[in-house]
Amino acid sequence: MAVPNRATLIVLKLKAIWDRNNRISQRKSYGIEWESGKLAKDYADILALIDPNNGGNDVEISVLGKFMN
Repeated sequence: MAVPNRATLIVLKLKAIWDRNNRISQRKSYGIEWESGKLAKDYADILALIDPNNGGNDVEISVLGKFMN
């Protein structure tokens, strides 16, 4: 099983945050409490991915740029 690099994981988490925020704000979520908990976890995951004490310096900025175009 292939494991995505940090930059890919950050992009996926940002997308999840965008989607969850949208569902919560538009009241389209079937479980706002559950969705809010997942949203908090997504934020925590991004902080963990960019933590310089745990490999956050290894994020390939060029990969992030490719995803954003």
